[in-house]
Amino acid sequence: MIRLFFVRFLQILKDGIRLWWLAPLIPFIAVATEFYQHYGEVSLGMFVNREAFADLAQSAERMAWATPKLVGMMIAMVASAQYWPTRARGISWWSTRIFLWKKLGIATALNVVITVAGSQLMVAIGGWIGLAVYGLLLIMTLPLLVYTAAALFGDDRWSIERSFRDGWGTALRIGLYMLMLFVPLQFIHGFNHQMAFGQEASLVWSLMIWDSILVGLIATWLGTAVHHGFQSLSQELDRSSSAS
Repeated sequence: MIRLFFVRFLQILKDGIRLWWLAPLIPFIAVATEFYQHYGEVSLGMFVNREAFADLAQSAERMAWATPKLVGMMIAMVASAQYWPTRARGISWWSTRIFLWKKLGIATALNVVITVAGSQLMVAIGGWIGLAVYGLLLIMTLPLLVYTAAALFGDDRWSIERSFRDGWGTALRIGLYMLMLFVPLQFIHGFNHQMAFGQEASLVWSLMIWDSILVGLIATWLGTAVHHGFQSLSQELDRSSSAS
C-alpha cells in the first residue's frame, strides 16, 4: 500500500505537468493572475526592501491586486481537478455538467464557515495555541475534502454522513498529497520574494515571471492531487489520465 501511495504521487507529478500542454488555458489562468498581482506589488514598491513588503502586505492597495490572483488560483485548481473526470467522459474540461450543484453549494458554504471561524479563533486565542486550535479544527473536518471532491466529480455516492463515517482514509490521502506538494512549493514561492528584495528591476521581473510559473504549477499539481487522491489506491486511474 505504501508503494502504491508513492506510485500515485509520481503520477500526480506527471499529470500535473501534462496539463500544461493538454489544457494550457488552465495553468495560464493562474500564471496570468499571479503576474498581475506581481505587477501591482512592484508598482507599489513592495520589493524595495523587507520593511516595505511587510508594511504593504495587508494594505488595501495590495489586496486589490491580490484578489484576482486568489480567484484565478481557485479556478485553475478546480479546473485541474475537473479536467481528468471530464476527459474520461469525453466532454470539455470547462463543462460544469458533472457538478452536483446542491452538494457543491453545501460544501462551499461549510468550507467558508470553517475557514472564517478557524481564522477568528486563531486570532482571538493567539500564538501557537491559536494555530494549534485552527489546525485541530481542520483535521476534525478533513472528510469535507471527500464531500467537496465528490460534488465536483459528479459522484453522488458520498453524503456528508458517509464522508465522515467512511471517508477518513480518502480525506487523509488527498490531504497528504496536497501537503507534500504545497509545503515545498510554498517555501520556494516565499524564497522568490525574499530574493527580489532590493534587487535591480531586471532581476526582480525575472523572479516574478518564474514565480508566476511556479504558482501555475501549484495550481495544476494541487488540483490533480485532489482528483487522483480521491481515487482508491487499488483503483487504476482512467487510461486517459496516465497515457503519454
